[in-house]
Amino acid sequence: MLYMASGGDTLVWLGGDASQYRQVSYVVDGNEYRSFISAAALAKAKNPTRLVVIVPETLFEKDHCESYRRLLEAKSRYGGRKLVALRGDKREDLSIEDVTVHELLEKGFDCYVVPHPGIASPLRLVEEGNEVRVEPGRSRAFPSYGFNLVFSSAYLILSKYAKVSNRFYIDVTHGTNVLVSATLLAAALLPIAFDAKVEIYAAPVMGRLEEGARVEFLRLDEATRAVGEVAAGGQAWKWLDERLLPIEYYREVGEKLGKYKDVYSGIRTLLEKSTELLWALRSGQLVLARKEVEILDKMLKEAEQNFNSLVSQELPLNDKPHEKWKEHAEDPPWLPVASIALTLTEKTIPKLRSDTNVEFVLKGLRLLVEKEYADRALSIAREWAVALSLWRKGVRGKVKVGGNEWARADEDIRNGDSIFDTVRQYRNKLMHGRLTKEDNVVLELSDEDIKFQSPPKLIDKKKLKEAADKLLEKLEKETSSKSPM
Repeated sequence: MLYMASGGDTLVWLGGDASQYRQVSYVVDGNEYRSFISAAALAKAKNPTRLVVIVPETLFEKDHCESYRRLLEAKSRYGGRKLVALRGDKREDLSIEDVTVHELLEKGFDCYVVPHPGIASPLRLVEEGNEVRVEPGRSRAFPSYGFNLVFSSAYLILSKYAKVSNRFYIDVTHGTNVLVSATLLAAALLPIAFDAKVEIYAAPVMGRLEEGARVEFLRLDEATRAVGEVAAGGQAWKWLDERLLPIEYYREVGEKLGKYKDVYSGIRTLLEKSTELLWALRSGQLVLARKEVEILDKMLKEAEQNFNSLVSQELPLNDKPHEKWKEHAEDPPWLPVASIALTLTEKTIPKLRSDTNVEFVLKGLRLLVEKEYADRALSIAREWAVALSLWRKGVRGKVKVGGNEWARADEDIRNGDSIFDTVRQYRNKLMHGRLTKEDNVVLELSDEDIKFQSPPKLIDKKKLKEAADKLLEKLEKETSSKSPM
């Protein structure tokens, strides 16, 4: 393994059958580099400290890493070698003088072979003096490993270098569809796991290009980052946690937009408003959150209308190509980012949409329990039960929380059902960090430390949820019935 000292950059590419590749001009950062292999052009442009190639086991019959190097040497005429193939009774010269590949070979690269399922005819290389003859081997089926093994293998290789690299350049121009997909997914995890800076490149080479054709690399990392950021937003709504919403990322994308800023800013404002709702739910301020839902509901409808109208005008997608597409060539991936923000908001708001506070609080409590916030739900429900009891008894007008009327209702519900006192104890224990009289806690204080004497056991999460479910069922039943609690 080469260059494993910390620091520097790493270029990773996928090994393919280079025997039929043609020399083209690859454009990197506005500069052109002639080569038959995209990785050589990137290596020339970026000058990374480390070079790494990933070779699928389906590429060669044996000695995969050595064979890959021999293939590049012969194809590029390195050291006077030549790559040939038999076409009937003729020998065809497949080699091309390629100094860019020579530099790649002289710098040296690490090579890894990865498992790869499917049917293939692995290459066979036959040494004949200075010539290397390439011919297809026998077609055979490789083990049905499944995609996850390929993905895991790609990730493990990348993760080794992520620990020591300042920046990654990953080239997925060549390689099988399976290996390209696995490497893209693995590369998307590097910024999450290692805070790695990752640039992903692909040159759109399709079919048999003419010698000397010019091809510009595409950058894929902005799209893979969008997937990660949007996934975080999905988790924010899934777990009602505003801290996971990628607000800063949405701002970054918005700054790169031109004439679509108005529509996008409406969606970004919607997202920012969503943080207030999620914070209210997560922090136990449910009883104050109905107004946030109503505002978001109105904003959502307007944002959806504007977005759908814009998409239909600016990005037509039907049974033919469109000139309009050229106008969006340099756009950030804001369309999926914006669309998913709308979709995630739309999935939660209807669950909370309510005509009254009584209806809203019960829906919110049920949502909190569903999202594993049973502790929050218990704290809110225990107090809301008092307000609900007064309301069901026909009390109207102003009632002071904690006042005499409130205290009498609180005592009544505690005497009426043991679940209320059970919930009160849970609430107190959690609210005060288990330093409560309900736990009969005794502390031992010394010069060195503060310790528990016979510390209580952790509260069982399942039992807490059971208590929350039982209390909510009672509140829902009492709300729908005519008789008071």
